[in-house]
This record gives sequence, structure tokens and C-alpha cells, in this order.
Amino acid sequence: EFTMSPRQQITRVGTVLSRSFLSPSDVPSFRICLETAGGFINVRWLGRMEVPGVTLGRRLQVCGIPLQGEDGVELINPDYHLLGDK
Repeated sequence: EFTMSPRQQITRVGTVLSRSFLSPSDVPSFRICLETAGGFINVRWLGRMEVPGVTLGRRLQVCGIPLQGEDGVELINPDYHLLGDK
């Protein structure tokens, strides 16, 4: 469970469970669902069709300011680091 404070940056480490490319209106966005120790978090990169190295099952660290989205907590255009295996 994520608790959010206004404009407070968070860092999470997790595994990519799903990837999708969304094109609501004219702005493309690449979206993943990341499973972390504290639950699930949606991550979205606006204006991208993919993010190199972000594949299913890949572990990564994301860092950004969380927003409450339609499907729960979401990070938009976060900093990220690809991690090795568990």
C-alpha cells in the first residue's frame, strides 16, 4: 500500500509485470505495471513508444513524484535504472 504526500519523491524497485503502448488522443505513451515489495505501481513515459531495456520480467528502480491515476498510483516520466537479476 502506498501512502502519498504532496510533491514528495519516491523510489521503488520492482519487476515489470506488463507493458503496453497507449495512444489516448494524439499523445503516445508507454506504460508498465511494476510489482514492488509494497504492491503494484503504474509507470508511464509520455511521448514514447518504448523504453530501451524495459522488458517483461526485468527488474528496475524508478524514482519520481507519484500521482493518483485512474488505476491507482502512477509515476509519469520517472528516472529509472535497469537492475540485474534478483
